[in-house]
Amino acid sequence: MDAPAIRIISPDFELLGEIKNYESLQFTRRFYSTGEFELHININKANTGALQNENLIMLGKDVTRVGIIRHRENEIDENGDSTDTLIIKGPTLKGVCGQRIIVPATSGGGYDSYSGSQEAIMKHFVNAHCVNPTDTNRKIKNLVIATDQGRGISDQWRFRFDNLADALEQVGQYSKLGWDVTLDLEHSQWIFDVIKGRNLTASQDTLPPVIFA
Repeated sequence: MDAPAIRIISPDFELLGEIKNYESLQFTRRFYSTGEFELHININKANTGALQNENLIMLGKDVTRVGIIRHRENEIDENGDSTDTLIIKGPTLKGVCGQRIIVPATSGGGYDSYSGSQEAIMKHFVNAHCVNPTDTNRKIKNLVIATDQGRGISDQWRFRFDNLADALEQVGQYSKLGWDVTLDLEHSQWIFDVIKGRNLTASQDTLPPVIFA
């Protein structure tokens, strides 16, 4: 099976180019935390000039497999010389949540605290520190939050000066709820949502099981 093509997209949703013949790509998604990718490609191939920091890469047409370019360098050989191979790295799109710290409100005992379903709690912290922050300079452009479905039990969490992605990981692992940020190309948005895990073990017969050799 052919490797998926890579589409390069600007932060303003402009398609900058497409790459099909790269040397290697590792793309790791994680349920509770931010994933990452690493791309190796010869610099002389088409559209490598668009592989610049803050641009996005998307695997084929899969809006759930999107990464943010945060690192670009030439590979170094055994003699310490620069080669024609580019190394491009970055987090998955949900890495945008790692760009924010949970700054406590002036009230609330020095913490940002919220009670509700565990899904509502996770979405509160994203809303308060990325989507509709008190300090508008902290707003992440184009990021929106999917409709709350009230998943998870009623709970209460509080944080102060924690990295937002780390806080989401803590709540997610405790509640067994994942989270993700996906592209909505039609509306030029990045969508934050909570994900409920699926039982794909051989002991159930509702969904096709996943069995590793």
